[in-house]
Amino acid sequence: MKNTLSTDLLHELFEYKDGTLIRKIQKSSRALKGQRAGRLHPNGYRYVSINKINYLEHRIIFAMHHNYWPETVDHIDLNKSNNLLSNLRAATHQQNCFNRPIRKDNKSGCSGVIWNKQYQKWNVRVVIDGKRKFLGRFENFEVAKTIANSAKLESYREFANV
Repeated sequence: MKNTLSTDLLHELFEYKDGTLIRKIQKSSRALKGQRAGRLHPNGYRYVSINKINYLEHRIIFAMHHNYWPETVDHIDLNKSNNLLSNLRAATHQQNCFNRPIRKDNKSGCSGVIWNKQYQKWNVRVVIDGKRKFLGRFENFEVAKTIANSAKLESYREFANV
């Protein structure tokens, strides 16, 4: 989504304080000056309404401090409610996907490592350059985990969640 809000407008409306946005002006009886802007959504993100359009709080904070709207804003520590400037970085959609929590249905505890019943070994598969790459089968889980994490670090760099 292309944002058309100017950073000047954001600075008129909000003050950044310790990972939160504080309203500088009163917009309604519910949006009071001096109060924290926005609301927490069940998805874990905070949303702030500007001219009846909802924006993600962390994107507003990033834009206010860097004077541009990146494709995606990544939470470095994976905590959706930690909107400290030091925890936010510009990312592509793909980079943001690299830095995501392990799936709830993961049984091995390491993304990219799955148990292969047929061979009685750990398979290692990691997405590299947009393609799933098979990196081998290993008897030892720790070896498989090390191979998967090394490949993720090499390919995803600072966005690798290992």
